Amino acid sequence: MKRIKHVLFALTASSIALTVHAHEFTITLGGISSTLNSEQNFVTSGQSADEGAHSAGTHTSLGGEVAAAYIWNVNSGFDIGFEFYYDFVNDLKVEGSEKMINTINLMYGGRVLPGFKITSNTKIYIDLGYNLMDATLDISSANNTHFSSTEMDFTNEGSFQYGAGVETLIYKNLGLRLAYTVQQHGELKFDNDSTSSPEYYEARPTVYNFFFGLSYHFPF
Repeated sequence: MKRIKHVLFALTASSIALTVHAHEFTITLGGISSTLNSEQNFVTSGQSADEGAHSAGTHTSLGGEVAAAYIWNVNSGFDIGFEFYYDFVNDLKVEGSEKMINTINLMYGGRVLPGFKITSNTKIYIDLGYNLMDATLDISSANNTHFSSTEMDFTNEGSFQYGAGVETLIYKNLGLRLAYTVQQHGELKFDNDSTSSPEYYEARPTVYNFFFGLSYHFPF
């Protein structure tokens, strides 16, 4: 009898260890509200960047996000996830006072998600990642005479992102997830390639994202 108890205890401890150190694969789908803040500048011949015409604008658009992650449950109170995501944004653009339109077409990237459990079903997590975006600068409505084209596309423009979120299980392996992230991009520069009358437009976009969605967990 004593030996049977020892075996049962060992099996129970092994089962707990497997549960604590389980691995998971998750699929997340949801909606995203993205706010673009675009600081814009127009510099004409003979001006410095500080002397150019400055403007800024904001615009909010709704879209969707799909993401896939691998999560390692390090112990009963801490896990860490590695997630890849793709955001679909709709008509996310800002027009400055110089009539340049800065449009964000799509955003995608990867992030690390350290999570801290506050109850058995709920955790808060930090979002640290790297974001890529495709963007367009359109000056077709601007008053300029030294540009041979009116539109420039930018692909795979990178930036770091940071934020935080919360997730709670609402039914078995199904979780409800909320998150807020910030992506600060460098300058997007559109110049006229002229040596006699150099001019350029530039934009410095920052994107603020609020996400609301569902995650399904596949433990293994």
